[in-house]
Amino acid sequence: MSQEPIGWFLIDSNNGRHGPFDWVISSAPAPQTAKLLPSHFKHHDDISAIKMQGCYSLMIGLPDDLNVKWDAVKVKNSPIEWMAVNSSKPLCDTGYSLLIQTSNEWAQAHIDDDQDVVKELLLTETETLLQNSIGNADYISLHRWRYANTVIGSDQESQMHFLDEINNLAACGDWCIKGSVESAYLSALSLAEALKKHL
Repeated sequence: MSQEPIGWFLIDSNNGRHGPFDWVISSAPAPQTAKLLPSHFKHHDDISAIKMQGCYSLMIGLPDDLNVKWDAVKVKNSPIEWMAVNSSKPLCDTGYSLLIQTSNEWAQAHIDDDQDVVKELLLTETETLLQNSIGNADYISLHRWRYANTVIGSDQESQMHFLDEINNLAACGDWCIKGSVESAYLSALSLAEALKKHL
């Protein structure tokens, strides 16, 4: 991206120029935002210092109900941190399905591992925790979230958004607060309200 007297221009991967734009706002994860926005962005150092951890999500579709006695459960002492009967959600009753999520710490330690190995390990761990076979699953999908949650250091404070009124640059996202859809909404709302006051 480049800043010119008439505004900001964005350069795509084919060297195409897009603009001019009055403002550039990034909602990409903190490490990517730090790379996208220029070094003279007022909050560049703050965003560069934000550390994020990954997470693996495993979706399993089964032909039969496992009859577990919970809709969601938090797990301890396992690579898996959380499991939910995804099909128990409203409007998700087209078939029985489970959503499995790892801890951020385990995912970060295995973020670049072979994905087939990760999937098999999590499937085995799921069967152990459920004390039930899922070998008849008709759908299995593993997704790696490289930037899933923010690590807030003891010397850091979370910030709802980052706004540079001088350079017309801003950043927001779930990573400003905590990795969740609610955090993404609150961060964007906070930035929108700040922009309305500025504009």
